[in-house]
Amino acid sequence: MTARKYALKPSIVIEGSSAEDGIVVFDSHSAAMFSCNESGRLLLDRLRQPATHAELAEALVREYDVHPRAAERDAGQFIRFLSLADMLDEHA
Repeated sequence: MTARKYALKPSIVIEGSSAEDGIVVFDSHSAAMFSCNESGRLLLDRLRQPATHAELAEALVREYDVHPRAAERDAGQFIRFLSLADMLDEHA
């Protein structure tokens, strides 16, 4: 069974390069907007191309040396948030 992959919709714009500058995510189609921290930016950058939940969690583990279970939980919450905001495309 192939893991589901997620990617940002083409209408998503990311502004700002660090938490100091402020990272803002904007959907030019729906006008939805939110801000995020640097770990959120890492996941958003990874989601420019299709990625699985496991790949997102692994990116958090590599970058921030967090426990794999915590990374899996955080990646899952981020995917759910973006899905509810209709900012993700799902790929089989």
